[in-house]
Order: sequence, then C-alpha cells, then structure tokens
Amino acid sequence: PAKKLLGVITDGDIRRLFLKDNVDLTQTASSIMNPNPKSVQSEELVEAALSVIEEHKIQSLVVVDSKTKSLAGIIHIQSLLK
Repeated sequence: PAKKLLGVITDGDIRRLFLKDNVDLTQTASSIMNPNPKSVQSEELVEAALSVIEEHKIQSLVVVDSKTKSLAGIIHIQSLLK
C-alpha cells in the first residue's frame, strides 16, 4: 500500500536550523520538516515542474502520484539543467 508523504526536509531547512543562535540537534525531523512542500503531479510536464521551481525559487520539487497521493519522486533543479 502507498504511504502518504508527511513532509520534506531540504538543505535550506538544515541551513536555517544552523543559523539559529541556539541550535538543538535533539529536535525531531517532524519539528523542522515542511509538511506542505511544493509539488507537481506525476503526469505533469517537465515545463510545469520547472515553472514551479522558478516561481518559488526552490531547488527540489516533490512529485506526487495523482492516483495514490503518495510520493513518486523528487526532481532537483540540477537534474533538469543537465
């Protein structure tokens, strides 16, 4: 059975954590994850994915299976530029 995506932790999330004066490395992943990451449906065109990446100035984009609503993959901007 497909599992629902709970959230995403990006390199930006980790960098922001370390910019804080009082870094707490005992925090849970769920306390720093983004529970509503930007995403595209798996059948959308690459053009749409690139548009979302550019619009939101992000490097990684979650791909969701439109039928199961589960994680299908992640697109990184570097993969699109190759």
